[in-house]
Amino acid sequence: MISEIVSFKIPTGMSREEILEDAKTTIERWSNYPGLLRKTYVRADETTCMGIYLWESKDDAQNGHDEAWLARAEEKWGNKPTITYYDAFMELDNRLGQVYEFPED
Repeated sequence: MISEIVSFKIPTGMSREEILEDAKTTIERWSNYPGLLRKTYVRADETTCMGIYLWESKDDAQNGHDEAWLARAEEKWGNKPTITYYDAFMELDNRLGQVYEFPED
């Protein structure tokens, strides 16, 4: 499994409510996206938003955030998102009361 963090700068003055409404427009794209297990939308502070993704593989993550996606995101937000990948080796899910171990990608 691969955890991916996609980070970008928020336009000056954009409220949390505006960010939430914009995020809702992406649900259709990411719902049932091949290889995507989970996406969490977060705001780090007044200037930065992130998407935290759990993917089945790094290839899936790179397909989801290919050059065309990066170009659209840069045009929309005025800055190119940064992407960082992590080896996700275990997950604790308190809602389901389960622990999952993942093989190396």
